[in-house]
Amino acid sequence: MKRIRSLRFRSYTVPLALLLLCIGAFGILLPTLGYYWDDWAKILVSRLHGLSGYWAYYAEDRPYSAWTHIVFTAILGARPLAWQIFQFVLIWLSAWAMYWALSRLWPRMRWHAAAVALLFVVYPAFQQQPVSLTFHQQWLQYLFYLLSLGCMIQAVRRPERALAWTALSLLLAAGQLLVTEYFAPLELLRPLLLWLLVAQVRPGASLRQRLVDTLRRYAPYAVGILIYGVWRLFFIQLSGDDPYKAETLYGLISQPIPTLANLARVMVQDSLSMLVSTWAPVFTTGRIDSFSLMNAMILVVSAALGVAVFVYLLRLEQEPYEDERKRWVVQAALVGLVAVFLGASPAWLTGREVVWDFHSDRYAMPALFGASLLWVACLEWIAPGRAQKAALLGLMIGLAGGYHLHTAADYRRIWQNQLSVYWQLYWRAPAVAPGTALMFEDEPFPNQGLFSTSAAINLLYPQPEDRQDLAYWVYVLKPRFENPDVDPLSLGFHTQFRTLVFNGGSPNVLLFSYNPGLSQCVWLLSPDDVTDPTLSGLLKRYLPASNPALVSSDPAGWVPPADMFGAEPAHQWCYYYQKADLARQLGDWEQVAALQEEAHGKGYAIEVTESSEPREWMPFLEADLHLGRLEEANQLTSAIYAIDPVYQAQLCSIWQRASDGAAPPSELECAP
Repeated sequence: MKRIRSLRFRSYTVPLALLLLCIGAFGILLPTLGYYWDDWAKILVSRLHGLSGYWAYYAEDRPYSAWTHIVFTAILGARPLAWQIFQFVLIWLSAWAMYWALSRLWPRMRWHAAAVALLFVVYPAFQQQPVSLTFHQQWLQYLFYLLSLGCMIQAVRRPERALAWTALSLLLAAGQLLVTEYFAPLELLRPLLLWLLVAQVRPGASLRQRLVDTLRRYAPYAVGILIYGVWRLFFIQLSGDDPYKAETLYGLISQPIPTLANLARVMVQDSLSMLVSTWAPVFTTGRIDSFSLMNAMILVVSAALGVAVFVYLLRLEQEPYEDERKRWVVQAALVGLVAVFLGASPAWLTGREVVWDFHSDRYAMPALFGASLLWVACLEWIAPGRAQKAALLGLMIGLAGGYHLHTAADYRRIWQNQLSVYWQLYWRAPAVAPGTALMFEDEPFPNQGLFSTSAAINLLYPQPEDRQDLAYWVYVLKPRFENPDVDPLSLGFHTQFRTLVFNGGSPNVLLFSYNPGLSQCVWLLSPDDVTDPTLSGLLKRYLPASNPALVSSDPAGWVPPADMFGAEPAHQWCYYYQKADLARQLGDWEQVAALQEEAHGKGYAIEVTESSEPREWMPFLEADLHLGRLEEANQLTSAIYAIDPVYQAQLCSIWQRASDGAAPPSELECAP
């Protein structure tokens, strides 16, 4: 405790403290993260059409948004790590910009500005930081917006350079408005900040003088946001229907009462979620449900962050502020509350909700600024002592940092699953005929979107130079194809996601089964799999649609791009299964047998957990029979049957078509 009391942190250490917090919450697992959701589609655009392709891609809803992708894709390329690092830096710089702006707005409350910035870094209402290529735009907007606020404040504080600071502020505001509409309503926070600021620089002014001065200083920003609003609502030229149309505004005109009632419900629900319930999972242990090295690391990091924040805030220099305390609490709470409502309003104005699905928390991003400020104001009100505030903030920030780290661990698993599946597809199908639809029963990667998986598949394989449409697309049977009236042999597809278009249909279909609860291997199905007891009735109904003849073993020198998919992973069980299944399809039984021997040499056997799924030994059984290795075939058949007699029909089918009349083991009791 004596050492802690002797510590002194000056205000210039705040950027370093923010950086260390970012490292703890986001940096530890950053090298293990990859592409998710929209990331795949956006990187595909540059590979298909070059950087200029982003203009057409965004023409549907945000015609000027393309500039960030054009600039930064040219710099960062297609490596996921580069984008992860870039977004990490943007988060850190945004928090630093927030500290600068707030410390200039309330110069004697720099300690509180630091607390707000620290809380902002890990505020848990937004949990999609790993989706870096997509959300770099919003973090870039945050940085521009907060810098713009700081420049506006400097224009008031430094009247001798007011013109230069105002020009820079307007330029930054214009830059962020041209990306997305997410932060546009936050521009309406400026007159409130200017009103508070004018009261500081002109303490003796009357209310009328303050109002005139505030409006005069706000005038250039008001003109800018008015022009933007009119253009965005009435004059924007889009290539199709506006997906972000202000449905609520139009509803207030056509159906005012129901629209107001629904808007009030959504505003209350979302506000409570962003301010209160978003903290519930942070303060529970529900996500740490078992012991593992990862969970142990998360707990240690969370505790370390909490203690570090407590010590730092306890010993961070602080101006005497008792005479301003009550006024600051009221002002900060007011600014924070207004910023929360303005931040979430783009979702509300377009008929969306912040609390809706896996990806809807992106609408809470602009509200993080206000929510962090509001929470620190509340803590200042309920816990005026520095030690109490530092302890509470240390607890909140430490747990929230661990929460983000746990989220990153979840995304790490998603990335590992994606790479595993994509490399398995390449091993099993080194080349696939263009125009092929890949079908699964369910989404192989929940919450990632079929357009995302489809974009990844189109990056995994080469695109024919003379083809206008995409060569591949991924579909799922549920729920679209569950209707029993659908003919599996007459499937037709037309899908468009922005400028990405696919057209296809039967017989250019490959049907896959991927059930991680059963096996980590992907199975390419064929009509011969009708006796497989592990397949659902829905998959069996669509087996006639699957056409493995679309697969070729010759990739013509193509390999998955290493900058996106990494180097080929070490050969484990699923590699041997995929290559054996491909060789089985081609009738290369010697190759299947060689792969079996190599797998045995690495310790894989049907008794080993990692390779214990009976279906994955069927290619090897069929090769043993074709090669006349009856002793090995009998042993493998008996081992499979001992695992579960439910495989009897499938085993009998293989013996009947591949054994050249040899009798199977007696326990099978196959019909003659």
